[in-house]
Amino acid sequence: MMSPITPSTLYRGVKSGRFPAPLKLGAGTSRWRRSEIVALLEHAAAARKEGAA
Repeated sequence: MMSPITPSTLYRGVKSGRFPAPLKLGAGTSRWRRSEIVALLEHAAAARKEGAA
């Protein structure tokens, strides 16, 4: 599956605190909790709605 952002952009966002940190499952394997990603998307959608109002 392709991501809409590049890995370098994703990890810069993790480092800056914009995105949640991944869980390290092993060497070269990282995964994110679905609940954290859903919360991130809901927060972004709410912020967009506030900006449009």
